Amino acid sequence: MENFAIIIPSFEPDGKLLQLVNDIHKDLELSNFLLLIVNDGSGEEYQQVFNSIEKNVNLIILNHSKNKGKGAALKTAFKYLSNNFPNIIGAVTIDSDGQHTVKDMLSCVTKFLEKIAEFPIILGSRNFNGSVPFRSKFGNIFTRNILSVTSGLNISDTQTGLRVVPSKYFYEFEKIEGERFEFEMNMLLFAKEEAIPIYEVPISTIYIEKNETSHFDPIKDSIRIYFVFLKFIFASLTSFFIDIICFSFLIFILNGKQFDTILLSSGIARLLSSIYNYFINQKIVFKKSKQTNLLKYFILVVLQIIVSSVLVSIATNLFSQTNITLLKIIVDSALFFISYKIQKHFVFKE
Repeated sequence: MENFAIIIPSFEPDGKLLQLVNDIHKDLELSNFLLLIVNDGSGEEYQQVFNSIEKNVNLIILNHSKNKGKGAALKTAFKYLSNNFPNIIGAVTIDSDGQHTVKDMLSCVTKFLEKIAEFPIILGSRNFNGSVPFRSKFGNIFTRNILSVTSGLNISDTQTGLRVVPSKYFYEFEKIEGERFEFEMNMLLFAKEEAIPIYEVPISTIYIEKNETSHFDPIKDSIRIYFVFLKFIFASLTSFFIDIICFSFLIFILNGKQFDTILLSSGIARLLSSIYNYFINQKIVFKKSKQTNLLKYFILVVLQIIVSSVLVSIATNLFSQTNITLLKIIVDSALFFISYKIQKHFVFKE
């Protein structure tokens, strides 16, 4: 086994952390592993747990003075390894709540070593069939579908904490946005943007006490995970309303349903809404500011105007009794996800 780090982010741990450390020491040749535990501001009442394991071989405990989140804990570990252990080739992250076994961890490390020439990220992926807590099953299904639609990544377990990452990317991971559970989602998006191979390894699906001890907040942490997409939805919806209101007003003033009237109304309405939409996406959603973005964005706008006008015109002829504004809403709604993917992967891509 090559030199490797095992990273365990831990907040308010119980006996499951002790069991995990014992299992690691029992099953592994620790001369080839560094065990790095990040105490993410657990408080004095949990210090005894950390004191009981700190004398183990090849084990280092890093401490946050206050709780910063799982993402911040992982960043602390990556930074520490980069600064102090330049010869480590990678690290495997594993949760401290008993959801992962040492056997599964080793399977992921083995897969990484098989593919090491590609500098891949390995995910220990759970099977969500059978008796799985509803919030965990629903959250994973919803998240993987959102990720698939918005990024093209088809990953069966997007929320797994069992991951192997190459040391080559430690520095880049330190700069990724997100301090809590959203950091793990952003890691996947980073891998997609940088064309880093991602492999999944099947692991056991373990939920102790129906996952009640998890520190994942279904509302707050889900909002953080989906925040980029939610910001895009907000920008798109407000732009959409501006576009529809302007379009309806112009159709009413011009009093026509011919293609040239639809095209002119669509063009003026989209011009106004797209100026608003561009600056919202540039400054808030994707946070990119290259001048070339403006040119690419308005090329996309022109194409959208033409496609939307053609489809609305065809729909008007086919459904002459239907309100033209309603037809435009249906057409532009269908173009929504296409627009998102083009903006993310072409317009605002670094």
